[in-house]
Amino acid sequence: MNRIKHIAICAKDQERAAQFYEQVMGLKRVTDSTAGGNSIFLTDGSIALAIVPARQDAEQDVWLDHIGFIVDDSEGMFDTLQQHQEVDVFTRERKPFYKVRALQGVDMDIASPSRGWPGITAE
Repeated sequence: MNRIKHIAICAKDQERAAQFYEQVMGLKRVTDSTAGGNSIFLTDGSIALAIVPARQDAEQDVWLDHIGFIVDDSEGMFDTLQQHQEVDVFTRERKPFYKVRALQGVDMDIASPSRGWPGITAE
């Protein structure tokens, strides 16, 4: 079964956003932007929330960036997505991980079951 495994938001102030999701919403922080990456990951144990840095000149302070899916067959999904006119596959290579834009606006990460995200399992 294909599953949502992470949702990513952009935030001008990543730390402020992370603290909100920790303190108010009860998520657990599993990585920090100072730990070698530029995103902060939090989780409820099943789905991760990635807080990615936003451009400081962006009009909004926080917004939805993309949704990450783990699919049983990333190569088969690649073929399926390429058949739909409303999907733009950003790469032309079959890979275990790639990005697409669906419905002229929703970006998605598509990954094989072997790909994990901080704080969650691929299952």
